[in-house]
Order: sequence, then C-alpha cells, then structure tokens
Amino acid sequence: MSNPNDFDELICRYIMKGTLRNTTQLHIGTGRSATEFATVDDPLIRLSIGMDEVPYIPGSSLKGILRTEIEKYLKGLGENICFPYDHKSSCNSGDIKDICLACQIFGCQQIGSHFVVSDAILLDTKDYPNPGTKIKPGIAINRVTGSTQRGALFQVETLQPGGVFNFEFQILNIDLKEDSIKKKAIKFALYQLKEGWIQVGGKRSTGLGQIKFNEKNGKLDVTVTEIRPEYLEDLKFAEKNLEDFLGEI
Repeated sequence: MSNPNDFDELICRYIMKGTLRNTTQLHIGTGRSATEFATVDDPLIRLSIGMDEVPYIPGSSLKGILRTEIEKYLKGLGENICFPYDHKSSCNSGDIKDICLACQIFGCQQIGSHFVVSDAILLDTKDYPNPGTKIKPGIAINRVTGSTQRGALFQVETLQPGGVFNFEFQILNIDLKEDSIKKKAIKFALYQLKEGWIQVGGKRSTGLGQIKFNEKNGKLDVTVTEIRPEYLEDLKFAEKNLEDFLGEI
C-alpha cells in the first residue's frame, strides 16, 4: 500500500475546475431565521462578496456527499470502511498503516485529505443569470395519525433550478493513471456528478438538491490540469476536458 501520509512529496496533482448546475430546487440553509423578523424559517446560506450576499454550496457539503458516494462504492466491493466520527476506530487511533481507503482519500484525525474541495459560489452573469429564489412551504406529518401536525407549518428558501456554480477540486498524490481501487472509487463519484445522480443540501427526500457538472457547447464545462514532477521542468502542464480525461483513466 502507498503511504497515506505522503504530503511531503509531489507525486501527482489533479486540479479540476469548472461549473456545476442544480437541476432541481436547492436548499442549503442556515438552520435558523436570519433575523428576528424574518418571514422564512430557514433561509439559504450565503457568502458575503463585496456588498453582495451570494448563495453558495459549502466545500464541506460537497466533500461530504462525495465521501458518502465513495464509501458506498467501496463497501459494495467488500472493503472495510470506518465510521469517520468513531474516535476509537483504527483510522483515528490505530496504526497509520491500517487506515481505511475512504480515509486515505478524504482524511481522518491521523492524516489530512488527499481530496480538497472548495466552496462552489453561485454565478450571476450574462451567460449564467441567477435563477432567483422562492419560499417553499412544508408541513410536518404526525407519525401516529398520518395527518398534518397542527402548528408545524414551516417555510424554507430554495434556489430555483438552473443555478450555475464555480467549483474547484484538487486530488493530491492519488495517481488516476494507475489501476487502483482508490482511482476507481473517485472515477465512480465523478461519473455520479456527470450524470446528475448526486444530491446535496437539505430536503433531498423530496427531490431537492440534484446537481451535475454543467455543459457548455456540448461538452462538460470542466477542465483537469495534471501536474507531475517531470512536468515542472518546462512548466507545461497537461490540461484536458474532464469528459476526455474520464475516457482515458
């Protein structure tokens, strides 16, 4: 097994940049009203950029759902995957050589993450106009009677379908050109995003939060820059469209 704590050397680095699109309503909320007099119970989380408050998908949310998909894939292959919040697991307290494959990719208490995910920020441009937000009402159901629960009406703010977000992933020292289980797991997650089979945020059981790689001019609007030590001599890095790259690995 390769050293999972190999951050002191450069073996390879992949930088994936591009845009994501939400194909259904999206809700990643603050969990509370923004002000005492707010008209919505759970507004969208926003990032302050200059004078603007811009909806975004936190990198932690994207990374969490990617890890979940990769863990499912690895468990389907019979791999032993830890529960990341178990402080007594071998990944968090044992020998570093015993760290499970999911933690070798996304990190744990003993090692950092080889898969870095930045915040995805909503664009509002001529090419990608902001689709706007709406208030989505909801009601809790009484589990005993099966009817609506009196006084349990709530409202959440959602971004409408068609929002386009800038994103960036970095994969460090996991060689996607080698035939390994880690490579296959990452490729599986990227295909999930390509096909739009990943959901992020809240209210997913009601269809919210479906996202996918955005397309531009008939191709995925995502590029992959591959960096290796031998490329550093002339500073010419290999940059490809993600669709082409996925076909090669």
